[in-house]
Amino acid sequence: MEINLQLLIFEFKYQSTIIVLQQGSIGMKNGEVVFLDRVQKYIILSIGLYFGWLLSVPFNGPIIYATMAFVETNISIPTIYIFFHAIGLLVLGIMVKIAEHWRSLIIYGGALSLVLGLLVFFMPPIMWPFIYAVIGFCSAMFVLGWSYPFAHGIDNKSRMKYMALAIILANIVYVLLSILLTILTLQLVYIMALLCIVVALRFSLLLTRVEFQNIQNKKDEIEEIPVFPGAFMLIVSLLIFGLYINGGFMYQVMYPSLERYENIAVFYRNIPYIAVLAVMWRYGNHLQKQLPIYMGVSFMGLAFISFLLMHNTLPGFFLIETLIQSSFAFLDLFFFTILGDISAINRKPIRTFGFGMTAMVGAILVGGLLGGQLMMIGERYYLFTAMFALSAIFLTFLIIPWMFNKIEDFYYSSNHEESNNELTNMEIVQSIFEAHSLTVRETEIVEHLLQGLTNKQIAAELYVSENTLKTHIKNIYYKLQIKSRRELMHRVLENKENHSLG
Repeated sequence: MEINLQLLIFEFKYQSTIIVLQQGSIGMKNGEVVFLDRVQKYIILSIGLYFGWLLSVPFNGPIIYATMAFVETNISIPTIYIFFHAIGLLVLGIMVKIAEHWRSLIIYGGALSLVLGLLVFFMPPIMWPFIYAVIGFCSAMFVLGWSYPFAHGIDNKSRMKYMALAIILANIVYVLLSILLTILTLQLVYIMALLCIVVALRFSLLLTRVEFQNIQNKKDEIEEIPVFPGAFMLIVSLLIFGLYINGGFMYQVMYPSLERYENIAVFYRNIPYIAVLAVMWRYGNHLQKQLPIYMGVSFMGLAFISFLLMHNTLPGFFLIETLIQSSFAFLDLFFFTILGDISAINRKPIRTFGFGMTAMVGAILVGGLLGGQLMMIGERYYLFTAMFALSAIFLTFLIIPWMFNKIEDFYYSSNHEESNNELTNMEIVQSIFEAHSLTVRETEIVEHLLQGLTNKQIAAELYVSENTLKTHIKNIYYKLQIKSRRELMHRVLENKENHSLG
């Protein structure tokens, strides 16, 4: 009996050793077998350590603020960094069209971040804004380069779990460096932060030796890859922008009222954030992917309500901090996961992450500026904050079901050839669904679903409205005790295997 597993097989090619990611059986091929979890470790450690440096230094990190205070500069270096980071994400997302370039992006982006970070030691403070502007662009290169192995080196079911682990690692690095900053000299802690880039680069170099099957090397091949329509990606980006701008200015509005507890906040702030991610890491494979965003926006709304009622008390501080940090943990995890899922389908991770993360980073920048302006209009800023929070929550609950339906439709549409080959043995399909008392119309719909057609295509084929079709699909799922097309395909494949064995 042959056991099919995903393997990593060392293969000698062009006089150098590369790692080939492929589907195959347990065995050997010109070298030793290495299991897939090694590549997953490379993916997690490379981005986790790099994000740890990013959060600790340029992205509003405590080290950059301590550095600014040390040289007594009034220039907002984090704002400059975030602005050029967003520009880099957008420009690279538009310009980089060949998937093979992910290797160059991750290596050059990481190496330049390290070199420029060291250059800060030898340049006068007046040059630092220019250096961090370039670092912002380089860090965009690294993140977008990493997006390809994240999309194609981790399966959809495990992506949330492993992304949670990467973000936990980044925040542990952030907490450790923040604590060390109170004990050691600023220069020493800054060097330790740069060492995170060094180690991240080490794992990135190992990652670049992985050859993923989905890579397309030629531009003309890229054009044939199924992509999400522009309107869909625009709505996803606007959703990201709306939620993160809301969170950004809520930070600006709430935190001035909580300054009296800042000494406590430094040590407490990351605890609920990491705790939520730890729970999602533990149970991520068993939860629906919509859950984090619903939890995130709900906690965001509760944080604002708590702020209105309890912002002058110590228990209120702990409650507000817990809700805010939990909200952002859910949102961060959701958006990285969903961008990875979309990238795995359209096979354009650099463009997908470029647009999605531009919306995220740009919203944080705009949210901070907007929050500062809200504070200048007096007591009415409470009203504006409430309006934004409620609008974000309403739009999220409105858009998310539609967005996941679209993702599912495109997922199965992009895999329709495999569906035709594996699932359209009608003798098997009929025998399976007769046992579940499906009507003739429902069986017909199942046949179309297994061909990978979208709801819109099926409705057109059967001359029914999409709402009527959705009602039929809901009844089919109920009778078969399943919740998605993926479960439907698994059910058919299992029965097909049993049929062949019989």
